[in-house]
Amino acid sequence: MPTSILVERPAMEEQKHDAKKLGDPLVSEQATRPASDQANRGVADQAARLTKATGDEYAKALSSMISDAEAKAAAKQRRKSLRQSRSLLWFVTFALFAGVTWNVYMFMRPVPPPPPETQLRAGRITLFNTVKAIEAHRATRGALPTDLSVLTIPRGNYEYARADTGYTIELAMPDVVVTYRSGEDVDQLLVQAAVR
Repeated sequence: MPTSILVERPAMEEQKHDAKKLGDPLVSEQATRPASDQANRGVADQAARLTKATGDEYAKALSSMISDAEAKAAAKQRRKSLRQSRSLLWFVTFALFAGVTWNVYMFMRPVPPPPPETQLRAGRITLFNTVKAIEAHRATRGALPTDLSVLTIPRGNYEYARADTGYTIELAMPDVVVTYRSGEDVDQLLVQAAVR
């Protein structure tokens, strides 16, 4: 036969006996309480009932209360980690969206042309290579090309004009125009491009 865990005094015995005659005060009090108050006082009621329990009943009830508290704590922790995960997900989504938006903005933005000095140097070097291609064509075929499409030259905005004895070629850059007339020293284009 299980024994009671709590040692009661004779005065408490009398109170227990009176409670039995009048009915269980916890039960009658619980029936008159509103539902929200009952939920709040659930643990206190369980503890009050445990004062009347035997050792095995006390252990089972205590074990039940502990497992309920652990389940509530685990559920609370899961909710907290879920909130943190959602916050992290929103932050990553915002950062990714901002990064993509910035890159699209930078990609769509027009690139400004280089400074005129840089354009002039690049134009002279490009025109040098183009003149060398025209002279190579004349050396192999014996005539100037009719247009520049037959040559393998760097792309550019060229104006090519043939004359009886020679040709004139212009390369238009965004801010400058570089011109070469046949008979001029082509190496001067490189010399001028190297001068700063």
